[in-house]
Amino acid sequence: DGVETSKTVSIAGGRIAGFSINPNPASNNITITGISNIKTVSIYDAGGRLVQTATNSYISVRNLSAGIYFVTVVTTDGNKTNGKFIKK
Repeated sequence: DGVETSKTVSIAGGRIAGFSINPNPASNNITITGISNIKTVSIYDAGGRLVQTATNSYISVRNLSAGIYFVTVVTTDGNKTNGKFIKK
């Protein structure tokens, strides 16, 4: 019938399994766990604007307004993973 199918293969795509952001929701600080070789952490607001960067796993978020934030972590070996947290 001219239709070809192939087996679907799932790949990690450079993501890091098992990382977390605590506490969530956060008031003053967040800690990223499960990643030991952090190069950069970028925090974006719900509108996609970069609002903060860091180079370690312990980050003060007390100056951020309440809301949902998205986090991109890049490791020293180039892997990238994303997460989110709520600032209360």
